[in-house]
Amino acid sequence: MTPPSSEYWLDRIALRLTRRDALKAMLGGAALALPLARTGSARAANPNACQQGCNWTTHQAYDSQVTTCGLQGLGAGLLAVGYAPLAGLSLFAVGGGAIALQLKVSYHCLDNAMLQQKMDQEQCREPGCPGFDAKAKGGPCDTCTASCCPDPAVVTGYSCCTLGCACNGDTGACHGSTTPC
Repeated sequence: MTPPSSEYWLDRIALRLTRRDALKAMLGGAALALPLARTGSARAANPNACQQGCNWTTHQAYDSQVTTCGLQGLGAGLLAVGYAPLAGLSLFAVGGGAIALQLKVSYHCLDNAMLQQKMDQEQCREPGCPGFDAKAKGGPCDTCTASCCPDPAVVTGYSCCTLGCACNGDTGACHGSTTPC
């Protein structure tokens, strides 16, 4: 059908639409409404409440990586010393090279661990700490069986509540309806 010659916007509403035009309009409306249908993620009342716990977790991950780096360096040094007699070299000649290899492997590993920690801490500075899960393995709420609340008074940044307690929206600490937590 040809549109009316009038340029008045109300005349366009009165036009008869084909099924194709109606389907395109429905899909366009659904695409506009889709972001509104998304469910909100569970976040603390304060979007920065997670930062202390997130930073604590990055330090824990770095500390465990330091131990791994030391073992990797030691393994590389022992491997060099162990294969020296097979290559026809004396242990005395290989000793300095083994130590240098051990240090190189350890320092390379430590550099990577430090870079990873800094990247993770940068995410901790963003509101809501994207990518951080307090209940993940190694996190401050890893061992909590009940609810776990952001709590700036605790070193880990989170406190585990006992059963029957919940997070207080104002302070983030645990509280109960009838008993203190």
